[in-house]
Amino acid sequence: MAKNKPYKYNSKSRLTQNSQSFPFKVKSMKKDVKENLENTLTKLKIIDDTSKEEEKLEGDFLKDRFNKKNDKKKKDNNKEKEKVKEKDKSKDKKEDKEKIDNKTKEKEKDNEKFIEKITFFRKLFLTMSLVCAILLLVLFGANFISKQFPNVFGSAKNRIIVKDKKSENIVDDNYLFVGDFYTKEFVFKNYGSDYHYVNVSTDTLTTQELLNHMKDMVYDYNPSVVFLEIGIMDMEIGVGEEEFIRNYGHIIDLIKSNRPNAVIIVESIYPLADGYEDGFFKGDITNKKIESRNKAIMNLAKTKDVEYLDLHSLLVKKGELNAKYTNDGIHLNKEGYQVLYQEINSIVG
Repeated sequence: MAKNKPYKYNSKSRLTQNSQSFPFKVKSMKKDVKENLENTLTKLKIIDDTSKEEEKLEGDFLKDRFNKKNDKKKKDNNKEKEKVKEKDKSKDKKEDKEKIDNKTKEKEKDNEKFIEKITFFRKLFLTMSLVCAILLLVLFGANFISKQFPNVFGSAKNRIIVKDKKSENIVDDNYLFVGDFYTKEFVFKNYGSDYHYVNVSTDTLTTQELLNHMKDMVYDYNPSVVFLEIGIMDMEIGVGEEEFIRNYGHIIDLIKSNRPNAVIIVESIYPLADGYEDGFFKGDITNKKIESRNKAIMNLAKTKDVEYLDLHSLLVKKGELNAKYTNDGIHLNKEGYQVLYQEINSIVG
């Protein structure tokens, strides 16, 4: 194997070569350095631009990501808010429903109370109406029975008022008029009377009814003079003459006993026109029967020692009521009462 020839290093030649090429190399090196530097700067610029772009991209990415997170949070918050609102709405709806239900219940309760009140007052009204109707029926029934059957509740002796011991003194010129519809319609002040009088008459007064009310119709007024005009209504309800005179005598005795200082004046029964209106009286009343009763009253007055006032003779003409003193054959007109007033005034005036 052939051996390599040893390398011979010639420093001189080397230096000579280097010295000869040095200026060129220096220039070349500067140029290379310059190019390298420019390349480096260019690369650095590229790197800087790249880094800036990367930073920008990264910033945009982060920003976009941040925005997305914020959007998501906003969406979540909005969802939560909507849920809360829905809950609040449902709660409000529930509360409103409860309020409406409560109001409805209150209205129903108020309506029930109102209905209860109306029902109560209706029942009360019906009850009171029924009670009033019963009372009226009882009163009218009792009055009817007392008229039709005067003895059904016992004799007059069991129902009269006994002697009143409270006030026996009388007042001067205290005139009391007791009678039926004739005396009730007699308004004395229309004829110029100036004396003190009391008229306690009723339309249907009978001797039996007066016996039942002696205290409130006679005694309580403590009269000085008592005028009694009764009899026509006894005939109307069919009271016989004997019973009528017995009742009348009992009335006189009671007045004498309870008001011994009172003057008693009994009047005659007034006449009727023969053709008086049909239907006013149900009983069979004639002028002959009236004349018979008047005779019995006059005899009773003599027996009891009281005054008898014959007004019948002042009103009668040819056996019946004078036509100029009446408009219907029964009731007296102004001219008829004027005749009565003149006669009564001659006694008390």
